[in-house]
Amino acid sequence: MFSLWIVAQQGPPEANLITTLFPLLMIFGIFWFLVWRPQANQQKKHKEFLSALKVGDDVITGGGIFGKITAIEDDAIQVEISRGTKVRVLRQNIQGAQPGSAPVAASDDKAAEKTADKPDKKEKRDKKDKKEAKEGGGF
Repeated sequence: MFSLWIVAQQGPPEANLITTLFPLLMIFGIFWFLVWRPQANQQKKHKEFLSALKVGDDVITGGGIFGKITAIEDDAIQVEISRGTKVRVLRQNIQGAQPGSAPVAASDDKAAEKTADKPDKKEKRDKKDKKEAKEGGGF
């Protein structure tokens, strides 16, 4: 009975600084690996993409508009969204390249020759639009 009274008088053990801060540091480390680091990598890739844009690239704007770059200024890009319709868009509002419009590498000459012989989807769509315009169809 006397030993229980002594234990009760001692109170709880004092917390060590390392054991107190360890969970907080672990949460910070996990948050950094899962959120901040991937976001920084994604921002870096997007910045590189924006700096590599050139006239003729097919892009998607932040508003979801598909178009082709016709002119590039310092912070604005002119995008043709349909024949004869051009809009100016801030460079930062270019979301990405259109799916399937990745440029062919210069070292891949055989692949470039194969794709040069076949008309791409955009050419087919343009031919279809011209045909519909002659027939009076379309919108």
